[in-house]
Amino acid sequence: MNPLTQKMYALALKSPGIEEVQKVNFQLTKKNLLYLARLINFGLDAKLKEDDGFLQVMPAEAKEDLRKTAADILSKANLTEFYNELQEI
Repeated sequence: MNPLTQKMYALALKSPGIEEVQKVNFQLTKKNLLYLARLINFGLDAKLKEDDGFLQVMPAEAKEDLRKTAADILSKANLTEFYNELQEI
């Protein structure tokens, strides 16, 4: 990754207010919630390309927060058990 790009990402992630918790309200079908949870988990487990500087600077705490968010999405939609069964196939 280009050092300038890495520095730019690091600077953007330190901007004022970036750590403020935001409440996001959106509506998705259960099908799309399953897709979203899978995309989050798959993306966090995927091997990153060398040029993906933004995700390379992601701290472990952010990854864990996103995993918890995926679990919360499934839980609130009563899809946790169904999702887990799908993963076992």
